[in-house]
Amino acid sequence: MYVLKRRANSCSYICKPCAKAKVARFRATPRGKQRTAEIDARSAIKYPQRAAARKALNSALSVGSVLKQPQCQFPLCTTTRVQAHHPDYTKPLHVVWYCTSHHARLHAQFRLISLS
Repeated sequence: MYVLKRRANSCSYICKPCAKAKVARFRATPRGKQRTAEIDARSAIKYPQRAAARKALNSALSVGSVLKQPQCQFPLCTTTRVQAHHPDYTKPLHVVWYCTSHHARLHAQFRLISLS
């Protein structure tokens, strides 16, 4: 059992790997793909700069003008599965490559700073 942040009772009675597998199966269905596209479209309307930066980066990656870094750029981290982080959306091709856990920690720190 693990805690779900968006539920009223904030707990689920299935394990996290099973819950992730369930979500992956749903996203593979036509209804799941449609729902994901709707959410992405709403996000692009709400955050147009972020959407434009992602689009520009994905285009540059596909052309080869920007290369994905081989590992996380956080000191002493050697994880090779990385995500792009835009420190400034007005510079869409200037990104820092972090692993999932360091990227999430970075955004958690930003949320704490913005709340205070």
